Amino acid sequence: MKKIMLLTVCIIFSFVIISDGGMAQDNAKKSAKEYIADLSSSDEVSVVAAEEWIADNKEKSALPKLHELLRSDNRVKVRLYAAIALGEIADEQSAESLNNALLNDPSADVRYSALLGIARIGSKSSYDAIQKARESEQDPFIKDLIKKMEDKFKGK
Repeated sequence: MKKIMLLTVCIIFSFVIISDGGMAQDNAKKSAKEYIADLSSSDEVSVVAAEEWIADNKEKSALPKLHELLRSDNRVKVRLYAAIALGEIADEQSAESLNNALLNDPSADVRYSALLGIARIGSKSSYDAIQKARESEQDPFIKDLIKKMEDKFKGK
C-alpha cells in the first residue's frame, strides 16, 4: 500500500514538473498580483498554476486567499494545492487553517497535505489538532505520518 502511495506521489510531482516547464515562458511575465488574481479564476488549471507559483516564491501576500481556498473551495485539487502552498510559505498564521483542514476536510489527500504543512510550520498551536486527528483519522497514511511525527518528537 505504501508503494502505491509513493508511486502516486511520484507521478503527481512528475506531472507538475512537466506541466510547469511548458508554462514557464508564459508565466515568466506575470506579476505576483496577477498570480494572486488568478486564485479567483473559475479555471482550475489557472488556480493550481497560481498556487504553484505562489508556493515556489513564498508569496505571503497571497495568504488570505489561500486560507479562503483551503477552507471553502469545492475543488479537491485547488484545496490540495492551497494546503501545499501554505506549507511551503510556512507562516505561523497558516497553522489554524491547516489544523482545520486536517480535522475537517473530506479529502484524505488534502488532510495529508495539511499535515505536511503543519509539520513544516512546526507551530505549537497544532499539537491539539494532531492529537484529535490521531484519535479520529481513518486514513492509514495519515495515521502513519502522525505516528512518525510523534516518534520524532519523542526522540525515537
